[in-house]
Amino acid sequence: MAQRSLFFNSLDDALEELSTIERFKAVDTTGLWSYYQILTHLADYLESSMNNFSWMQPLSMRRTIGKANFFKLKQAGKMDPGLANPSTPKVREEGDEKAALQRLRRMIEEYKKFVGEHPEHPFYGLLTREDWDFLHRIHMAHHLGFVREAKPKPQAKAKPAPKSAGKKPAASVKKSSTGKAKKSAKPAKKSAKKTAKKPAAKSKPAKKAAKKAKKR
Repeated sequence: MAQRSLFFNSLDDALEELSTIERFKAVDTTGLWSYYQILTHLADYLESSMNNFSWMQPLSMRRTIGKANFFKLKQAGKMDPGLANPSTPKVREEGDEKAALQRLRRMIEEYKKFVGEHPEHPFYGLLTREDWDFLHRIHMAHHLGFVREAKPKPQAKAKPAPKSAGKKPAASVKKSSTGKAKKSAKPAKKSAKKTAKKPAAKSKPAKKAAKKAKKR
């Protein structure tokens, strides 16, 4: 499955997309992360931008390479897949999607009301509120693009019932011209051969009677 191309003009657009996904009968994702992990990651990112991040690149990198990369990011207007992030999951993990979705919505609303000072981004360095708004919009569009409605799985075809073993084939029956079935004549042939082998009856008593008649 390819990544969907999403673009959010505001975080309200992201909330609408979450409502659309919530109406899916089933959710599937492209790549390693589960839907639960995506929701959790987005909520963590929002929360960290109002507090502190768990990891941080060296200051020299944030002021040079990181700053240059954020400038390219603003020109492109979107994130490319495969960006390195030490805090991202390394294995797929399932969890409570409903709870993760509620937390993400809550973090979006808290961020919209946030008026405090943002911490430095762990790679891009110092960002303005406008920069953070832009970053969260493209970040959410990037990850939610890997979420789509799952297609129903095709049903497996039923296997044909196995033929019953041990049954002998029925004896062949021939039909006469009248349509009535008659059995094979093989046993009759055998009985005819047996009678042909028997010797003829001896006629000795008949010969003796003839000789007696001549003497008379």
